[in-house]
Amino acid sequence: KKIDQLISKGQYDEAFIEITSAIDQKTADLDTKISMAWVYNYQKKYQQALDILDEILEEDSNNEEAYFAMADVYSKMGQNQKAIETFNKVIELNNTNDKAYNKLANIYEKEQKFDKAAEAIEIQPSESLYYLSLSDVYLKLDNYKLAIESCEKALDLSPANNKDRIKQYLENIKLKEILKQS
Repeated sequence: KKIDQLISKGQYDEAFIEITSAIDQKTADLDTKISMAWVYNYQKKYQQALDILDEILEEDSNNEEAYFAMADVYSKMGQNQKAIETFNKVIELNNTNDKAYNKLANIYEKEQKFDKAAEAIEIQPSESLYYLSLSDVYLKLDNYKLAIESCEKALDLSPANNKDRIKQYLENIKLKEILKQS
């Protein structure tokens, strides 16, 4: 879809024009409206994004993508409790949404609730990025054994172009563990 391509390229003004054209022509579907909300989110026009997302949820109260976008907006606004509640709604609608678990973990990590962050990531780790995030959380909990295990899983799942960076991170964890023991 042209709008999605423009958004992924960071061409928000052009995407905005395409979306408003569809809205003006009354041809905007829910996906187009969600795209509009994401553009507002990227432009830091959070209230406009929330207004559109509320409108979408009035039409479809189980729209997972709208809830995800709304939670992301709340998170960027620093309204962590609302973001947590809304990401939990996303998970209630789709308990396999890896991104929602990861975003939830990021919020808990910012709030230094590392046990909750680890719990959120552990539920749905399927990519090397999630295991790397989990490793970071365990490191902050001073649990080097689990940090190393998670980092090793990240290394196993990682594409070839990321392996060197993850290997270096793993070596740093092992070094921290040795220093802590001495």
